[in-house]
Amino acid sequence: MALSNIFNEPRREITESALGTIALVGILAVDYILSQGFYLLTGGPHGGCPVVLGMLVFVPLCMIWLIAIGLYFAHFLGEQICDFLAAMGLELRPKERRRG
Repeated sequence: MALSNIFNEPRREITESALGTIALVGILAVDYILSQGFYLLTGGPHGGCPVVLGMLVFVPLCMIWLIAIGLYFAHFLGEQICDFLAAMGLELRPKERRRG
């Protein structure tokens, strides 16, 4: 989302910026909901954890989940491509596997 190529590819850059903004808003919305729940769980108005502090705690947790989901999806997509190539005759797996 650096907008470095805005004059050569304006549609792509604007789309990337819009999608990045939507993703960020989604992350912050989930973070806010989790921190509100944490606030209520820790006592709410009677000495509960402040919402801002809860948001600072849950941002890294949300990012870890997004990275984990992204890695899983990348692995799934790669496996589908390898299966497609195998069906076309290009087998990437070795015929003989080494035994421990």
